[in-house]
Amino acid sequence: MQETGKKKDYRKEYRDLYTPKKEPSLIEVPAINFVMVSGKGDPNETGGEYQQTMGIHYGLYFTIKMSRKNGTQLPGYFDYAMPPLKDCGGSSAMAGISSMILRETSVNSAGYQWSVSRNSSPRKYFPGPVIF
Repeated sequence: MQETGKKKDYRKEYRDLYTPKKEPSLIEVPAINFVMVSGKGDPNETGGEYQQTMGIHYGLYFTIKMSRKNGTQLPGYFDYAMPPLKDCGGSSAMAGISSMILRETSVNSAGYQWSVSRNSSPRKYFPGPVIF
């Protein structure tokens, strides 16, 4: 369990993954779960599919992060610094773009489903079940 008042910081915990060295090197990458959303289009297009995807992504995460402030304490939750966004995508604006954020390990699938039910934008874009 995380100490009270202290945030978990994944950038520090996985420093080798988030802070590249000046020289190429081999690093060991542990098994890590991510929450990933996919879209396509130009990331710079105002209101485009990619920007809507980012709204969904951050909406889910901040709903979970702020749950403790609205009286909903998710089982096992502890405060954490927002993990950095990682993008994987094609080389053109029309190629698919997937963005992912490290999945907060203290929150189980039910917690992510709860976040989807509280956040209106995922229901609009993902009318079917969302699987975590």
